[in-house]
Amino acid sequence: MRIEITSPCSKVAEAAYQHLRSTHTYELWYLGDYYKSGVKGRKTYDAFLIEAYELMRVSVEEGIQIGGVEICEVNENGRIVDSVWSMNIDEFKWERNNVKKS
Repeated sequence: MRIEITSPCSKVAEAAYQHLRSTHTYELWYLGDYYKSGVKGRKTYDAFLIEAYELMRVSVEEGIQIGGVEICEVNENGRIVDSVWSMNIDEFKWERNNVKKS
């Protein structure tokens, strides 16, 4: 597949090319520790959300009171670029008790 980027501003075009060439990943962090990484994309993001739910469920069952899970975007140098999603144990308990089951 060939993608052509045209912009009157060379900085915009360069930024778009950099984004397309990036090898960013998602990382799942659990209770402050690295847990797992995967290729940045919707499939990894959705899988990490499911895994995060399971980790939180087990944490609550085991009586853990503090901590949470987080999905981060990481660049090719291993540096965290952005926190994409996070939830702590209190938020998880509230959602589990207050969101109607369908």
